[in-house]
Amino acid sequence: MTTAKRVEEQIARRFAAGEVFFAGDFATDGDRPEQAGRILAQLAKNKKILRVGRGYYTRPKKSRFTGRDLLPGAEELARAFARKNGCKIMPDGATLSNKYQLSSQVPAKCVYVTDRGSGEFQLGSMKVSFKRRGTSVRRYCGSVGGEICAALKYVGRSRIDSKQVRRQLSSALSTADKMELNQWSANAPNWIRPLITELP
Repeated sequence: MTTAKRVEEQIARRFAAGEVFFAGDFATDGDRPEQAGRILAQLAKNKKILRVGRGYYTRPKKSRFTGRDLLPGAEELARAFARKNGCKIMPDGATLSNKYQLSSQVPAKCVYVTDRGSGEFQLGSMKVSFKRRGTSVRRYCGSVGGEICAALKYVGRSRIDSKQVRRQLSSALSTADKMELNQWSANAPNWIRPLITELP
């Protein structure tokens, strides 16, 4: 079996339509990333896969309405970016403040912060950016509490109405999230802790 055929079969077996992958995903199969990269570029040229950014590809999903290829979502690209760069990653404060109903403003572009690596991609009409922030990402990534702390810091201490924030968080979070947040609150800065502890 040729290397190109093996990579093509690995794509079909390991990645669902819409998932994003890159050459390094195939290095563990005995193929050098450079060789796999050339194969992926050729598969994209032959329209067997879709290039979504420099070095990133996907098995395209088809729209059931138009039959056209659908681009992956920003979260799929973010997962691949984190895997490729070996980094921690989370949405930025603007995105998180909207997610947790702390702001009604919808961010104009999708921004992730990382502890390693940076880049910018265009997914159709949506721009997706990755910005290095280092320590703060390592501190807050991977937990509801960390995300809410990042969101509150983005909103700003001077602009926060504590009663309103507690109501909004209580509405936005599930019971399980509130329990996790309560346990995590000891890690929060002093001014944030009363906002997130013992939510109704």
